[in-house]
Amino acid sequence: MTLVFPGEPIIWNFSSANPDVTEFLIVFDDPSAVFFNGNSAFSKPQLGPTFVYGKAPFSTAGRRDKYTVKGLDSSGTTVAYLDPMIITVQ
Repeated sequence: MTLVFPGEPIIWNFSSANPDVTEFLIVFDDPSAVFFNGNSAFSKPQLGPTFVYGKAPFSTAGRRDKYTVKGLDSSGTTVAYLDPMIITVQ
């Protein structure tokens, strides 16, 4: 679980020991959880340590946003998976 403030910049840092992972995909369950420039999903190729930049949306305090991080192989198949939560506080 991660706590963030409304409008706070967020940096996700991904790396994988699984050599099959070629791309990371982050998807929020709620489409109104727009952490990525007005979007609730973001993908990025993994070229060593991978940084993804976002910003916490301006929302009500205590909002809990569930999201999924998937490590994909070159065919787009999920080969790694995380299921964290982020909470907006004031």
